[in-house]
Order: sequence, then structure tokens, then C-alpha cells
Amino acid sequence: ESYFEVTPDLRLTVGARYTEEERSGESRSIVLSPVGPWVYAKFEGQKTTYKVALDWTPDLAFTDKTLIYGSVATGYKGGGQNANASAPTFGPETVTAYEVGTKNVLMDGALQANVTAFYYDYTGLQLGQRINGGVVTRNADATIYGLEGEFAYSLGDHWLFDANISHLHTSIGTFLSED
Repeated sequence: ESYFEVTPDLRLTVGARYTEEERSGESRSIVLSPVGPWVYAKFEGQKTTYKVALDWTPDLAFTDKTLIYGSVATGYKGGGQNANASAPTFGPETVTAYEVGTKNVLMDGALQANVTAFYYDYTGLQLGQRINGGVVTRNADATIYGLEGEFAYSLGDHWLFDANISHLHTSIGTFLSED
């Protein structure tokens, strides 16, 4: 990850990561059947992820300090193994995340106001499902978006009032459920 000062009040962040993995193993669930079958699984994966972000700290007359930011980033979580013969493995999870927001200090430091909007687009979101006393992880595509607000107001040395508000929308695509 590298940071570049575009102007005195504008910073660019650029980053990348390469992940390569290989895993294998045997496992079994003995919750309901102490002589349950051994499950062998192997997983290999590789992925390049990135991040691009802009941070702007403008000098505004109505705030003590302001940060306005935006970013686009990708993420990766490798697949793995379930101790379940009907679903011995689950696939990797990837996400493309978009975020914009602002963080502000106002009224000579007495008020802090932060607002963020985000959109996450998942491919293969890893969801755990409890089945017969164990957990089986499966994949589904999903989108999650929302808004968050955090506010704190200091009324002297001994009083701090805060409020948090959020709106979240989640949509999960086709998901195979064992029950």
C-alpha cells in the first residue's frame, strides 16, 4: 500500500495484494454419530485484490476539521472444508466494496459528526448454517448497502451525548439450504 500527496489537502492511497493458498485435510463430525465417515477435501485458490482511495481535508469555514473520503476495494477469503459428507468444501468469498463518507469536528471540538454510505457486492459470500449440532458453510452471492451516522456532543467536562443511526439493506441470492 502506498500513499501519494496529490495536493496538501488531497491524498491518494493505492494498494494491491496477491494471495495464493493450498489446503487439504480430513475431518468428520461426531456430534450425532461417533463413527461418522471421514471426509477428505482439498482447496486451492489464488486472487489479486486492490484498494484505491481518496482522502480530502478541505479547509472549511464552518468546521474545525473535515475529512471527505471515498474508496473502492476488493477482498478475498479462501474457501475451506466442512466436516460434512454432503458438502465437504465451500468456495472462496470475494467482495467489491464502495464507500464514501465524511468525518467532521465542529463547534470548537464539542461536536463530532460522521456519515458513511457503502455498497458491498459479494460473490460466494460464506454463510454458516447450523445442522444437527454442527455448522456447514455454503456460498451465495449477495449485495449489502447502507448508510451510517455517528454523532457525539460534549456538553462540558462531565456530559457526553452520542447517537448512532444506520440503515442496512441485504439481499442474498440463491442459497442451497440443507433443511
